[in-house]
Amino acid sequence: MGRPGLLKILTIAALVLAGVATALAPVLSTLYAEAFPTDPGKEQALRLCGSQDPGFNRLIAASRTACYERNLNAQPTRPGHLPPPANETSRPSRLG
Repeated sequence: MGRPGLLKILTIAALVLAGVATALAPVLSTLYAEAFPTDPGKEQALRLCGSQDPGFNRLIAASRTACYERNLNAQPTRPGHLPPPANETSRPSRLG
């Protein structure tokens, strides 16, 4: 098998690899978005789980779900920030 045969095999392998990457892109994108959420509360909950449990794996959906159940509502959205009580609405202060 000479150089033309090797080039043909490499081209086919590259095309197959590109096809697999294209097919997996939506799955990997979804997995990444779920493992590294943009929601600050979820991200903080996942960080807390990672610091509390060295075996925690944020790539596993069941682990993330259990983490959210334990920590999502227990932690404020931002450090030092507490949400307003349920009976208060966000209206401007009438202090003059």
